[in-house]
Amino acid sequence: MKGFDDIELKWGEDVYTVPAEKQMELILRVEDGLTRGKGGQASLVLSHIEGPPIALCCQVFADVLRYAGSQASDLDVFHAVHDDLRKGDGSLITYIQTRFMLILGLIDLGSLEDELPEAKEGQAAKKPRPRRRAS
Repeated sequence: MKGFDDIELKWGEDVYTVPAEKQMELILRVEDGLTRGKGGQASLVLSHIEGPPIALCCQVFADVLRYAGSQASDLDVFHAVHDDLRKGDGSLITYIQTRFMLILGLIDLGSLEDELPEAKEGQAAKKPRPRRRAS
């Protein structure tokens, strides 16, 4: 195993970078959040036929964003996802779940880079601001 690479998280017009040396806490937050602290494997929650509950994904992703330096609240993420879904577009929830799989090491970003949905307002931005690093 070569180790971790930095992980980028996009929210609104911001790009947050979690450096490799800070990713164990990020992984633990995703695992604990998706399993609701009850043990089990987060990968099983993600691979469930219906996927994890939307509100749970929003809460966990907001926690991940805050760890990376954002001020996004759980409700900010929840409202953005629901606005997206009301418009008939599921690209934001797909982005969130893809980031979880990337954080957990279940996928390699290089294999999905061209398949990620195009950015929308309030989501992954087309013109990101300067990158921020988790401290």
